[in-house]
Amino acid sequence: QKKMVKKNSTQDEQLVNLRLRAFLDKTASAEPVPGGGSIAAMAGSAAAALISMVAHLTLTNGKYKKVHKEANGILEKSEYLRLKLIYLIDEDSKAFRKVMAAYKLPRSPNKQNEIQKSLFFAAKIPVETAKIALELMNPLEKISRIGNENAISDCGVALHMINAAVMSALLNVNINLKSISNQARVKKLAEMCAVIKKTLLKKKEKVEK
Repeated sequence: QKKMVKKNSTQDEQLVNLRLRAFLDKTASAEPVPGGGSIAAMAGSAAAALISMVAHLTLTNGKYKKVHKEANGILEKSEYLRLKLIYLIDEDSKAFRKVMAAYKLPRSPNKQNEIQKSLFFAAKIPVETAKIALELMNPLEKISRIGNENAISDCGVALHMINAAVMSALLNVNINLKSISNQARVKKLAEMCAVIKKTLLKKKEKVEK
């Protein structure tokens, strides 16, 4: 039986370089990171991977030769977004570590300022995750329309993973907004989240058709 990841693992260890079992063991441990934000980014990257797979299955099948050029463009887009989401898996955890570090600073006139800066940064990362995951809806809609019919269920799974990624990321934004004192910043981020959620629902409905 494999050993669980030790809780005293080095903080600079990149999550994306861990084996899947080790990553999930680390998530299941008492450590606060990786948490929901990193998992949201992972869900998005998994959705992108499925879109890429369907594009590959279309490109390698002569039956779909007429749409190979379009499928190749879809593949380039999904891979570009997949790499960005993989990057955000670690960025989210780094952002939360900054919040924890700020709260542990010695009492000083500047402590609250550092805490607020870290909270704002921690809220911006999942906003980025949600925006990029939402971008996956376009290549998904296209590949589900022109792609290999044998992989249509994979498109369906990708849709659910995108939904999970976006909604999970927005949850992580909202939890940070509760602690941010600058109401102008809170309002701006909350409005961005509302637009993202509304757009997700519209695009989801379009893909499901």
